[in-house]
Amino acid sequence: MIFLVATICLLQGCADLQNGVSNESNAQSEYLDFSNRDDQFTGGIKMIPISTPKGVFKVWTKRVGNNPSMKLLLLHGGPGGTYEAFQCFDGYLPAEGIEFIYYDQLGSYYSDQPSDTTLKYWDVSGELSKISLPTLVIGSQYDTMDPKHMEWMSEEVRHGRLMLCTNGRHPSHYDKPKRQIEGLEKCIKNVESCHYLN
Repeated sequence: MIFLVATICLLQGCADLQNGVSNESNAQSEYLDFSNRDDQFTGGIKMIPISTPKGVFKVWTKRVGNNPSMKLLLLHGGPGGTYEAFQCFDGYLPAEGIEFIYYDQLGSYYSDQPSDTTLKYWDVSGELSKISLPTLVIGSQYDTMDPKHMEWMSEEVRHGRLMLCTNGRHPSHYDKPKRQIEGLEKCIKNVESCHYLN
């Protein structure tokens, strides 16, 4: 009788293990599935129209992965920055199942390059209070951008937070990658579990 109970428990454990592997395989398969997306042919790349005071232009974006509950838009600084500064996230976020979107601001790399250079310095800081999505502003103590200004930005958005890497420089995700990635993943998972807004 004890042998039968042990065998049933062992078989149940094997079934649970197989289901775990199967569920993990399904999650990974779904994460990498582009089949029902309109950007399948381009590998996740889209040109998104934006309205500016000087007309409509397109910005380049590239989406990596599929996860309706954990998404991240990576916004680089500028002018002159590009999405390439965030390519190190390719080595971390897919393993956590986090969908992320690269973005090149107007005038950067793959995005439209308007001839009107005033758009390069187009200030949208007055629009921050309209952002209602959870937002994490990330920087470093010795960043090229003033940490006090980053703190102000995190307070302007409705659900903003600041993650400041002490003793870090610019860009902090290269200077202190482990700390920044862990903080970012924690924030995203808090949003997913609704702990961010509490």
